[in-house]
Amino acid sequence: MTGVPADLKRFVNERREYLNNHPELNKPTPKITAVHIRRAVANQPIAASVLTQPPKTVTNQPIVVSVLTQPPKIGNNSIGAPDSVSLYYRPDRHTVFKQITMTKEKERFVGRIPAFPAGTTVYYYIEANAVKTHGTTTFSPARAEQGSAQYQVGIPVAKESAVVINELMAVNTQSIADPQGQYEDWLELHNLSDNTVELTGMYLTDKIDNLKKWAFPEDTSIPAHGYILVWLDEDGKAKAGLHANFKLSRNGETVMLVDTDTRGNQVLDAVVFEKQEKDVALGRWPNGSGKLKQVQTTPGKENVLK
Repeated sequence: MTGVPADLKRFVNERREYLNNHPELNKPTPKITAVHIRRAVANQPIAASVLTQPPKTVTNQPIVVSVLTQPPKIGNNSIGAPDSVSLYYRPDRHTVFKQITMTKEKERFVGRIPAFPAGTTVYYYIEANAVKTHGTTTFSPARAEQGSAQYQVGIPVAKESAVVINELMAVNTQSIADPQGQYEDWLELHNLSDNTVELTGMYLTDKIDNLKKWAFPEDTSIPAHGYILVWLDEDGKAKAGLHANFKLSRNGETVMLVDTDTRGNQVLDAVVFEKQEKDVALGRWPNGSGKLKQVQTTPGKENVLK
C-alpha cells in the first residue's frame, strides 16, 4: 500500500484480521469430498471426478448422482453430518433449477436426474447444508448456479445393424407415385441378413431430440435380403403403403432408423444429405454398404449408379 498513511494501513490490516477471525465467518462447514454419477439402468460409473469433466451419457436413461461428504469439524473433532444434501438440475440454461433432496444410503447421499432427450445439455450442482446446526452451506461446484457442472446427452448407436437406409428421394415431382397416386418423398430400407427382420416397434426420425418420431405399425417386417419403401409425406391416414409423419427437407438433413424401446432406442443407421435437386435419388454404393451417391431410381431393387 505505497503512499497510504501508516494509521490507515494499520486500521485496514486490523479490520481484515478481525473479520477473518469473526465467529460468524468461522463456523463449521460441511465438505463435499466427491461427486460420482452413473447410468441408472446400466449401473456402471461414467465419471468419478468432483464435477470437473462433463461426461457423455445416453438418452432415455436417468442419471444417479452420489455424493460423499465430510462432517463439519471444530479442531480435530467431527461435530455431526450435514443436515441435508440437495441436488439441483435443469435441462436448459435459461430455466429454473429443480431441487431434489438426496437420500442417505450408507456413507453416501444419492439423488436421481430424470432422462432427457438426446442433444440436451443438463446442468447440475450439489448443496450440502448445516443451516439448522451451524448456519453454513457448501456447494459443489463452488459457484453453484453460476458455475454448475454439465453433461451432454448423447445418442445410443448400435455397433451393427441388419437393416440400413439404402436409397431416398427428397424432391419427388414425377419419379414414382405412392399408392394414392401422389409424388411424395420416400426412402428405401434394405435387409442385409439371411433372416426376416421385424420392424414393428422401430422408428424413423429426422430429429436428434425426438428419436421416436414415427413408429413402424404392427406386423411390419422386411424379408431376408429384401427391400421396403416408406413414404415420408405426413399422410398417416392413408390405408395403403407405409406413410411416416414427416417429410424430407430439400435443403438437406439427417434421417435415422432407430431400434425398439426394449432394445434401448439405439440408432441402427443414419444418413446425411445436402441440398437436393428434383427427382434425384441418393443411394448407397456399393448397394447396402457404401456412402450415398446419385443413383438410378430403383426403389425395391439393388442400387445402380447413374
